[in-house]
Amino acid sequence: EMTSPETVWSGQQDAMSVRDAGWIQVYCDDNQEIVDMVIQGYKIAEDPRVLIPVNVCYDGFYSSHLTEGVDLPLQEEVDEFLPAPTFDHCVLDPDKPMALDPLTPGPIMLRYRKTHLEAMAKAKEVIEEIDKEFEKKFGRGYGGLISTYKMEDAEVAIVTIAGMTGTGMDAVDLARERGIKAGLVKIRFARPFPAERIAEALKNVKAFAVIDRSCCFGWSTGPMYMEVCAALADVDKQFCHFSAIGGLGGADISLDMITSTINALEEQKDQPGHKETQWYLVD
Repeated sequence: EMTSPETVWSGQQDAMSVRDAGWIQVYCDDNQEIVDMVIQGYKIAEDPRVLIPVNVCYDGFYSSHLTEGVDLPLQEEVDEFLPAPTFDHCVLDPDKPMALDPLTPGPIMLRYRKTHLEAMAKAKEVIEEIDKEFEKKFGRGYGGLISTYKMEDAEVAIVTIAGMTGTGMDAVDLARERGIKAGLVKIRFARPFPAERIAEALKNVKAFAVIDRSCCFGWSTGPMYMEVCAALADVDKQFCHFSAIGGLGGADISLDMITSTINALEEQKDQPGHKETQWYLVD
């Protein structure tokens, strides 16, 4: 049964709603990144330190149904990059039977969850390693857990995720032309969440806004905004900050919209504290 409102166009509510289902989640900016992260995803997921499925997320319609040229690696190149899969950790062998019971008792469940969280933490290191290996092999690197743009001297920053990032970089360039020291931080992995790297990237700015393509119900903000705030701990004392939400149901996140966010940050950068959520409404 379908319920309204529903949509098949771009939005991240579905993936964000299951970000604590236990899978690794990477959000891609363009089709080249999708191709490359599918390849990297196998290596991340099958690393013996991790062994967690990888969900490669990208914007519906914009990335999934439009046309964009990509550099598709040759099969032999991919085979050289990806090790042969091994299954020493779990072997289905009639001579070594084991029980799989969905009604897992509490003590065993606790152990499962503990080891799962430990593997998710280890995945951060693995993701960074594999990004460097991929760049060395194919000439394309994505920064690992996050990437940054013109953050070296930034006073205000926007934090983006997935396909809005290119427009965000254009908005940063235009702001720079007007003398605003703007920068951009792109969240690549929502799980494991790159708290340490985000805190490092934003430590010297006066103000930031996180642009979400989904909502965090009960908080009246975006989910990545809430997690960035958590990563920064005493956020109200140091930063001016607010959530921006737009692009739901495939609505456009335009250059003017992101520029308005940068302008608001510039105007309020010397006023620390949480500000009202900015909605990118389209008439």
